[in-house]
Amino acid sequence: MAFDISRSVPVHSPISQIDGMNEQAHRTKDRLSQGGPSFAETLQGYLKEVAEMERLAEQQVVSLAQGEATNVHQVMLAVEEANLALDLLIQIRNRLLDAYKELSATSI
Repeated sequence: MAFDISRSVPVHSPISQIDGMNEQAHRTKDRLSQGGPSFAETLQGYLKEVAEMERLAEQQVVSLAQGEATNVHQVMLAVEEANLALDLLIQIRNRLLDAYKELSATSI
């Protein structure tokens, strides 16, 4: 019994891939023309969200230190969530800087 590879692996021609990319580009262009948020606005929204998470975590730590909060787990979760969000934002910044450096080094 021979194994028929054509049934298990879909074959995509380069032309169909280009057509798919063109369709995706048109959908993105349509979404942006409809007034979707820009990249800068999206990034600013994430910055505000991370700042708010940090502020809430700090408030919970202060209330725990003053004896007002009794649930240590909730405080630790808020602190770790804020730290993870900040780490993610730093990684996004690093990737953007790397992309900028690569583009600026590219000769035209």
